[in-house]
Amino acid sequence: VLDHCPSPSLAPAVEAPLLVPEAVELLEKTLHQEDYRTWKNLGIAWNQTRAEYPNGEMVPRYIPVFSDGWLPPPAGQSPVTARRANPAQTSSFPVQGMARALYEFQGRNPQELSSRLGDTLQVLDQRKKWWLVQDSLGQKGYVPSNILEPLGQGRGHSPIQESPPNLHPDSSPAEVTAWLNYKGFSKITVRCLGVLTGYQLLEMSSAELRAVCPEEWRRVLFKLSSV
Repeated sequence: VLDHCPSPSLAPAVEAPLLVPEAVELLEKTLHQEDYRTWKNLGIAWNQTRAEYPNGEMVPRYIPVFSDGWLPPPAGQSPVTARRANPAQTSSFPVQGMARALYEFQGRNPQELSSRLGDTLQVLDQRKKWWLVQDSLGQKGYVPSNILEPLGQGRGHSPIQESPPNLHPDSSPAEVTAWLNYKGFSKITVRCLGVLTGYQLLEMSSAELRAVCPEEWRRVLFKLSSV
Protein backbone atom coordinates (compact mmCIF):
# COMPACT_ATOMS: atom_id res chain seq x y z
CA VAL A 1 0.00 0.00 0.00
CA LEU A 2 2.76 2.45 0.94
CA ASP A 3 4.72 1.69 -2.25
CA HIS A 4 1.70 2.62 -4.37
CA CYS A 5 0.55 5.61 -2.32
CA PRO A 6 0.72 8.76 -4.47
CA SER A 7 1.53 10.94 -1.45
CA PRO A 8 4.41 9.81 0.82
CA SER A 9 3.25 12.29 3.46
CA LEU A 10 -0.29 10.91 3.64
CA ALA A 11 0.22 8.41 6.47
CA PRO A 12 2.01 10.86 8.83
CA ALA A 13 -0.79 13.38 8.21
CA VAL A 14 -3.45 11.01 9.56
CA GLU A 15 -4.45 11.67 13.18
CA ALA A 16 -7.28 9.23 13.77
CA PRO A 17 -5.64 5.86 14.57
CA LEU A 18 -4.16 6.61 18.06
CA LEU A 19 -3.82 2.95 18.94
CA VAL A 20 -4.79 1.60 22.33
CA PRO A 21 -1.88 0.73 24.67
CA GLU A 22 -2.40 -3.01 24.13
CA ALA A 23 -1.99 -2.61 20.37
CA VAL A 24 1.18 -0.55 20.72
CA GLU A 25 2.61 -3.13 23.12
CA LEU A 26 1.74 -5.97 20.74
CA LEU A 27 3.47 -4.26 17.80
CA GLU A 28 6.52 -3.37 19.90
CA LYS A 29 6.96 -7.02 20.92
CA THR A 30 6.14 -8.88 17.70
CA LEU A 31 7.18 -6.88 14.60
CA HIS A 32 10.32 -7.88 12.74
CA GLN A 33 12.94 -5.19 12.13
CA GLU A 34 11.78 -4.18 8.64
CA ASP A 35 8.10 -4.09 9.62
CA TYR A 36 8.95 -2.26 12.83
CA ARG A 37 10.76 0.44 10.86
CA THR A 38 7.81 0.77 8.46
CA TRP A 39 5.40 1.12 11.39
CA LYS A 40 7.51 3.81 13.05
CA ASN A 41 7.82 5.74 9.78
CA LEU A 42 4.04 6.08 9.54
CA GLY A 43 4.13 8.92 12.06
CA ILE A 44 3.49 9.50 15.75
CA ALA A 45 -0.29 9.06 15.46
CA TRP A 46 0.42 5.41 14.54
CA ASN A 47 2.99 4.91 17.30
CA GLN A 48 1.50 6.65 20.33
CA THR A 49 -1.57 6.14 22.46
CA ARG A 50 -4.22 8.84 22.89
CA ALA A 51 -2.79 9.74 26.31
CA GLU A 52 0.69 10.28 24.80
CA TYR A 53 -0.44 12.18 21.71
CA PRO A 54 -0.50 16.02 21.87
CA ASN A 55 -4.11 17.11 22.53
CA GLY A 56 -5.15 13.49 21.98
CA GLU A 57 -8.48 14.02 23.73
CA MET A 58 -9.43 16.46 20.95
CA VAL A 59 -8.97 13.93 18.13
CA PRO A 60 -12.23 12.15 17.15
CA ARG A 61 -12.21 8.41 17.78
CA TYR A 62 -11.64 6.24 14.72
CA ILE A 63 -14.50 3.93 13.68
CA PRO A 64 -13.47 1.42 10.99
CA VAL A 65 -15.93 0.79 8.15
CA PHE A 66 -16.18 -2.77 6.81
CA SER A 67 -17.35 -3.68 3.30
CA ASP A 68 -19.99 -6.11 4.62
CA GLY A 69 -21.57 -3.49 6.88
CA TRP A 70 -20.35 -4.94 10.22
CA LEU A 71 -19.77 -2.36 12.95
CA PRO A 72 -17.62 -2.74 16.08
CA PRO A 73 -19.63 -2.56 19.32
CA PRO A 74 -19.46 0.59 21.47
CA ALA A 75 -17.05 0.48 24.42
CA GLY A 76 -18.30 -1.89 27.10
CA GLN A 77 -20.80 -3.63 24.82
CA SER A 78 -20.43 -7.11 23.40
CA PRO A 79 -20.63 -7.80 19.64
CA VAL A 80 -23.94 -9.62 20.21
CA THR A 81 -25.71 -6.91 22.19
CA ALA A 82 -24.36 -4.26 19.84
CA ARG A 83 -26.67 -5.57 17.12
CA ARG A 84 -29.75 -5.75 19.33
CA ALA A 85 -32.17 -3.05 20.31
CA ASN A 86 -35.22 -2.86 22.57
CA PRO A 87 -38.28 -3.88 20.46
CA ALA A 88 -40.43 -1.79 22.76
CA GLN A 89 -38.64 1.41 21.80
CA THR A 90 -41.00 4.00 20.42
CA SER A 91 -40.11 6.54 17.80
CA SER A 92 -40.05 10.26 18.52
CA PHE A 93 -40.38 11.00 14.78
CA PRO A 94 -43.67 11.52 12.95
CA VAL A 95 -44.68 8.23 11.30
CA GLN A 96 -44.85 8.45 7.51
CA GLY A 97 -45.92 4.87 6.73
CA MET A 98 -44.41 1.49 5.94
CA ALA A 99 -42.10 0.39 3.14
CA ARG A 100 -40.68 -2.88 1.83
CA ALA A 101 -37.03 -3.34 0.86
CA LEU A 102 -36.76 -4.31 -2.81
CA TYR A 103 -33.05 -5.10 -2.53
CA GLU A 104 -30.53 -6.06 0.12
CA PHE A 105 -28.62 -3.10 1.55
CA GLN A 106 -25.55 -3.14 3.79
CA GLY A 107 -25.11 -0.05 5.95
CA ARG A 108 -21.54 1.24 5.99
CA ASN A 109 -21.62 3.54 9.00
CA PRO A 110 -23.62 4.01 12.23
CA GLN A 111 -26.12 6.31 10.49
CA GLU A 112 -27.16 3.70 7.87
CA LEU A 113 -29.42 0.71 8.54
CA SER A 114 -28.77 -2.67 6.93
CA SER A 115 -31.83 -4.35 5.43
CA ARG A 116 -32.61 -7.59 3.65
CA LEU A 117 -34.72 -8.20 0.58
CA GLY A 118 -38.39 -8.16 1.61
CA ASP A 119 -37.88 -6.49 5.01
CA THR A 120 -40.82 -4.32 6.12
CA LEU A 121 -39.61 -1.02 7.55
CA GLN A 122 -41.34 1.85 9.28
CA VAL A 123 -40.64 5.14 7.51
CA LEU A 124 -39.85 7.93 9.98
CA ASP A 125 -38.66 10.65 7.62
CA GLN A 126 -38.85 10.68 3.80
CA ARG A 127 -37.97 14.30 3.03
CA LYS A 128 -34.61 13.42 1.44
CA LYS A 129 -33.26 10.83 -1.00
CA TRP A 130 -32.19 8.71 1.97
CA TRP A 131 -35.15 7.81 4.19
CA LEU A 132 -34.92 7.41 7.93
CA VAL A 133 -36.49 4.04 8.79
CA GLN A 134 -36.90 1.68 11.73
CA ASP A 135 -36.84 -2.12 11.53
CA SER A 136 -38.77 -4.69 13.56
CA LEU A 137 -36.07 -4.69 16.28
CA GLY A 138 -36.40 -0.96 16.81
CA GLN A 139 -33.11 -0.13 15.12
CA LYS A 140 -33.11 3.15 13.19
CA GLY A 141 -31.01 4.36 10.30
CA TYR A 142 -30.97 5.77 6.79
CA VAL A 143 -31.65 3.68 3.66
CA PRO A 144 -31.61 4.92 0.03
CA SER A 145 -35.20 5.55 -1.05
CA ASN A 146 -34.71 3.92 -4.46
CA ILE A 147 -34.51 0.46 -2.87
CA LEU A 148 -37.79 0.93 -0.94
CA GLU A 149 -41.37 0.34 -2.04
CA PRO A 150 -43.95 2.29 0.03
CA LEU A 151 -46.82 0.14 1.32
CA GLY A 152 -50.44 1.12 1.86
CA GLN A 153 -50.64 4.10 -0.45
CA GLY A 154 -52.42 7.10 1.01
CA ARG A 155 -52.17 10.81 1.50
CA GLY A 156 -48.68 12.05 2.03
CA HIS A 157 -47.11 8.82 0.80
CA SER A 158 -44.71 8.76 -2.11
CA PRO A 159 -45.81 6.76 -5.15
CA ILE A 160 -44.39 3.30 -5.66
CA GLN A 161 -41.18 3.52 -7.60
CA GLU A 162 -41.62 1.20 -10.56
CA SER A 163 -38.52 2.27 -12.49
CA PRO A 164 -35.47 0.00 -12.03
CA PRO A 165 -32.27 1.34 -10.45
CA ASN A 166 -30.09 3.28 -12.88
CA LEU A 167 -26.32 3.53 -12.94
CA HIS A 168 -24.61 6.84 -13.70
CA PRO A 169 -21.35 8.57 -12.69
CA ASP A 170 -23.06 10.31 -9.74
CA SER A 171 -24.43 7.03 -8.31
CA SER A 172 -23.62 6.47 -4.64
CA PRO A 173 -22.29 3.07 -3.45
CA ALA A 174 -25.82 2.22 -2.26
CA GLU A 175 -27.21 2.97 -5.73
CA VAL A 176 -24.42 0.94 -7.35
CA THR A 177 -25.33 -1.95 -5.02
CA ALA A 178 -29.01 -1.67 -5.99
CA TRP A 179 -28.08 -1.69 -9.70
CA LEU A 180 -25.83 -4.74 -9.31
CA ASN A 181 -28.57 -6.59 -7.41
CA TYR A 182 -31.15 -5.66 -10.05
CA LYS A 183 -28.86 -7.04 -12.77
CA GLY A 184 -28.66 -10.36 -10.90
CA PHE A 185 -24.98 -10.48 -10.04
CA SER A 186 -23.75 -12.85 -7.34
CA LYS A 187 -23.42 -11.73 -3.72
CA ILE A 188 -19.62 -11.76 -3.89
CA THR A 189 -19.64 -9.54 -6.99
CA VAL A 190 -22.14 -7.17 -5.36
CA ARG A 191 -20.05 -7.04 -2.21
CA CYS A 192 -16.80 -6.36 -4.09
CA LEU A 193 -18.16 -3.72 -6.47
CA GLY A 194 -20.92 -2.27 -4.28
CA VAL A 195 -18.41 -0.20 -2.29
CA LEU A 196 -17.65 1.90 -5.38
CA THR A 197 -19.34 5.03 -6.67
CA GLY A 198 -20.83 5.02 -10.15
CA TYR A 199 -17.86 6.97 -11.50
CA GLN A 200 -15.34 4.52 -10.00
CA LEU A 201 -17.18 1.50 -11.40
CA LEU A 202 -17.60 2.98 -14.87
CA GLU A 203 -13.90 3.91 -14.98
CA MET A 204 -12.70 0.37 -14.22
CA SER A 205 -10.73 -1.36 -16.97
CA SER A 206 -11.35 -4.94 -18.05
CA ALA A 207 -8.14 -6.00 -16.28
CA GLU A 208 -9.28 -4.38 -13.04
CA LEU A 209 -12.71 -6.02 -13.27
CA ARG A 210 -11.11 -9.39 -13.93
CA ALA A 211 -8.91 -9.01 -10.85
CA VAL A 212 -11.81 -8.00 -8.59
CA CYS A 213 -14.53 -10.40 -9.82
CA PRO A 214 -12.89 -13.15 -11.95
CA GLU A 215 -16.10 -15.19 -12.22
CA GLU A 216 -18.36 -12.49 -13.66
CA TRP A 217 -16.05 -9.80 -15.01
CA ARG A 218 -17.11 -10.36 -18.65
CA ARG A 219 -20.79 -9.99 -17.78
CA VAL A 220 -20.09 -6.89 -15.67
CA LEU A 221 -18.13 -5.39 -18.55
CA PHE A 222 -20.99 -6.13 -20.94
CA LYS A 223 -23.56 -4.48 -18.66
CA LEU A 224 -21.31 -1.46 -18.13
CA SER A 225 -20.79 -1.04 -21.88
CA SER A 226 -24.51 -0.39 -22.33
CA VAL A 227 -24.34 2.31 -19.63
